[in-house]
Amino acid sequence: MAGATSIFDDGRAERYDRIISRIVIGYEAMHRLARAAVLQETDVRRILVCGVGTAEEAIALAHDLPEAQLVGFDTSSDMLAIAQEKVHASGLSGRIDLVHGDVHAAPSGPFDVVTDLLVAHFVPSGIARQGHFTGIADRLKPSGLLVEAALVAGPYESLWRSVLALGFDAEKVEDIVQGFHEDVDAVSVPAFEGGLADCGFNNLMQIWQSLYVRMWTARKSAPKY
Repeated sequence: MAGATSIFDDGRAERYDRIISRIVIGYEAMHRLARAAVLQETDVRRILVCGVGTAEEAIALAHDLPEAQLVGFDTSSDMLAIAQEKVHASGLSGRIDLVHGDVHAAPSGPFDVVTDLLVAHFVPSGIARQGHFTGIADRLKPSGLLVEAALVAGPYESLWRSVLALGFDAEKVEDIVQGFHEDVDAVSVPAFEGGLADCGFNNLMQIWQSLYVRMWTARKSAPKY
């Protein structure tokens, strides 16, 4: 997901589910761990799924938590079209609402849980990313759970190229790496974690890593009286 015009339009959305696990090693494990973190929460009634994509994550969470209502937003109209079909086919249209736009287009909440998986690195660092994180914090209840996964900077390109070569031809590897450099704004881990803290999150705990991708849990800071 990236701004008002998504990099996942123009046909890329149709290929996303088929190729993402070859790009992010451990993609399925990341999602299982994210779901497990959500399931540790008590009385989860409302969940916001950032960058809902093709709705695979939202559908899984809806099955995990039969009493929960979910909202998912995405800037990609192509992704949302696929998501709508999947939600309808799953019989979950009454429990999963889909919104076109960024976090500021989502309902005000409060939500008990927000998941923000593989989204924030597409939002330019600085004011735009601060707005993204603040928008999440504004919609999350005090002490509510954020599950955050994003690409960060690191010395992994050579190894990542070798990983990609196991699933793609040489030309496609170059396309993927070029897209990474053009579309992803990867900052250092301290800078990324500091950005979350500056926007009202605490208790950050890294729970997973695969090369560039890291995942954390965090809490919205409770108001001080």
